[in-house]
Amino acid sequence: MDYIKRFSETIHIGNDWNRSYTIQGDNIDLNNAHAVCKLRTSNDELILEADCTIQDKSIYVSIPAAKSLTIPKTLSKGFYDVFITSDTYSYKLVMGSVKIIHDVSLH
Repeated sequence: MDYIKRFSETIHIGNDWNRSYTIQGDNIDLNNAHAVCKLRTSNDELILEADCTIQDKSIYVSIPAAKSLTIPKTLSKGFYDVFITSDTYSYKLVMGSVKIIHDVSLH
């Protein structure tokens, strides 16, 4: 069965980008786990790695404004995924495309 959630996202360069994902149920032990979120080009080249933390059953993903400014101006689209991993497992939770807008959002 496929439990991966798929969402399209938009990142405005120069703005903070924050998301949270909550794990439902008790199937996954988050003790000693860590989360990873990476943005990549369509050629699978790393654009950047987001800052991730886990608290209780939630995963918090953040790309601070200063980090978003490192995205090359030639990129207007990418792809992202969010994993949780430990010594005994690796699960992809979320994936999708990312529209990259090289302008700060005012809303």
